[in-house]
Amino acid sequence: MYMFVLTEVVAPRLQSELSQWQPTKDPLPVHKWIHPWLDVLPPHLLEPMFASVRSKLGQALRLWKAKDESALVLIKPWTNLWKQTGDLWDFLARFILPKLRALATKISVNPKKEDPSLFTAIVAWNGVLPNHALDTMLLNDFFPKWILALKSWLESPADSNRKKEKFREIAKWYKGWKGLFPADLLKRRVVETHLKRGLELMGAAVSGKSLDPILKTLAGEFQEQKAALREQAALAGEGSTAAAAAAAISSRRRAEAKQLRAAAARAAGGAAPGTSFKEALERFAAKVGVEFLPNPKKGYRDGSPVYLFGRCNIYIKGQVIYVHVAAAGGGGAWKPVAIDDLIAMARK
Repeated sequence: MYMFVLTEVVAPRLQSELSQWQPTKDPLPVHKWIHPWLDVLPPHLLEPMFASVRSKLGQALRLWKAKDESALVLIKPWTNLWKQTGDLWDFLARFILPKLRALATKISVNPKKEDPSLFTAIVAWNGVLPNHALDTMLLNDFFPKWILALKSWLESPADSNRKKEKFREIAKWYKGWKGLFPADLLKRRVVETHLKRGLELMGAAVSGKSLDPILKTLAGEFQEQKAALREQAALAGEGSTAAAAAAAISSRRRAEAKQLRAAAARAAGGAAPGTSFKEALERFAAKVGVEFLPNPKKGYRDGSPVYLFGRCNIYIKGQVIYVHVAAAGGGGAWKPVAIDDLIAMARK
């Protein structure tokens, strides 16, 4: 009876609520009413809910601005769970990292007009982003500008009366930036190295020594760290080029489509009595980030409800998916479609 209630009452009610959930409008974060069930519901009932959350968030993040921390508030509570299910990296790589990387390129370091807001918006993702992803942004887009600003300030002319005051201002500036790093981030190699070399540059300038040897050492360390982070990215499954990344995603999508067809075959043969073709398609849509919702405006077709699958109207008859193909002059026709072709149509 207990499992019957969970399977037939609790899980369907939660899934129904998730279908109505709007990440950008609902004031109560979704984890507040899903997480209490984590120790109660079995994994096979939770996984479709996790997939629905990712799908809804993915749709909402299309309009997200990277400086807005609202996305972090919604995603952070799911970090550990999605790490365990192996879904975190794929989600971040598709919806978060491209925008954060674009924001990182806009970071400016100017002691005369300091605005660390872009820097803090990116560092706020520490603990959610894989270490290599955040470290790479800091290495490529922050520290070169920070070191250049420090060098220029140290080498700026100042008379003997002003020199001590200048170095005090630089020391205060250095401490200010260091204080913006979370404690665990200060221990990471990229951050530790650059802050250390920054101190050495300050010490050399105070002593009247050349900054060039330190900068030369730092240039070599930069290349070493860049190569190490590139290796870490490859181990995490991140392609070194856009083409490689696209090929990896395409391969994964083909594998997922194959799994869907297998699920449909099992449902048809009775091997998985609790899994319908519609349920298999719903899980697959959530997995690949395509919205799959009833379309009441279209009602029913051939006795089956019409759904929105991304940009497409579809209905399911048995184990066959029919998609509406619009005609040039209006109207159109319903035609059977393979899942691989449907995905391509849904994303156009």
